[in-house]
Amino acid sequence: MVKRPIGSKSIGTALAAASVAGIPLGGAAAQSAPEPASGTTVSVEGGVTFSNYWQTTFPNGAIGVLPAVYDPDKTGSPPVSSGTLNSKDNIGGYGSFSLARDVNASLDWRFSAAFYDFGTTSSSGSASQFFTGEYDSFTNTASATENDRFYFETFDFDFGRKWTQGLIAFRAFAGLRGLYENETFTTSLSTEGTDKVGYDPATFATTDTNIFANGKSRFFGAGPRVGIDFNTVSTWGLVGSVSGALIGGIRDGTYDTATNVSVDGGPPSAFTTSVSSNRADWVGNLEAMFGVAWQFSPQGQLVIGYKVDQWYNIRDNFNFAGFSNKQDILTQTPFLRVTLRY
Repeated sequence: MVKRPIGSKSIGTALAAASVAGIPLGGAAAQSAPEPASGTTVSVEGGVTFSNYWQTTFPNGAIGVLPAVYDPDKTGSPPVSSGTLNSKDNIGGYGSFSLARDVNASLDWRFSAAFYDFGTTSSSGSASQFFTGEYDSFTNTASATENDRFYFETFDFDFGRKWTQGLIAFRAFAGLRGLYENETFTTSLSTEGTDKVGYDPATFATTDTNIFANGKSRFFGAGPRVGIDFNTVSTWGLVGSVSGALIGGIRDGTYDTATNVSVDGGPPSAFTTSVSSNRADWVGNLEAMFGVAWQFSPQGQLVIGYKVDQWYNIRDNFNFAGFSNKQDILTQTPFLRVTLRY
């Protein structure tokens, strides 16, 4: 009978022992092949968003739309105004949904959709100016109200490559961004007074004018988007991303006005005007996000973050209607995100 050398073990016994000890096996026992990643990640986030867009269409306030007086024998007091027709920030809500799927250990794809919905921003003001002259005295008045509202939605699809450098995991990505933007602004203007073009009091006619205007514009487009994400690998860590997109598309806008004019209380005369524009256009976007992450379970993560987006040419300037509205906006959004992996 041939005896085994002391200390030797059967192959089966060695395999079992290695398995229990966690020693990798294979062609190269020192290293194991990377385990292929396969999983789906779902993220939902939301927050409050702020925009520096809103721009009044009455840059000189209600004083700037007071009826002008051309009669040289009339002396006017300084105009008096109340209320403000000033540019201000828009405030709205933000929400996003993301679905990602691993292709292998280092490649994945991701689809996400987000909306930015800004509430209606309103402003109103009035002004008056008292005049005295040889035959009579009178007061010209003006009041104006304006409202602005806009929202936009983004749709992204990209492929990403993941790698780890030290304690930081990176994901570089490239894909497409779709954009839909919709905006509306309305103005209501009422003036009462006279220009006193005659010297005879009988010719002093008081004119009441009411003008309602409505401007609308939409943009549809898509274009390339690239960026990089990062996160630190720990229970508590940091996350962040930067990206850029250039979007080409179509913008169509309309501007309608309805005017009613009444002289000395007589029957009003009414007329409407409408102008429109349909043209190819572009929108640029630079985006950055930074946040603090809590890995509350192996499959779950909570992020409190802050994102900033610079949007170039996203809104219509309405120059086809004689305006020069602001087109670039900056949005700032504190948000809360929940991520689950299956």
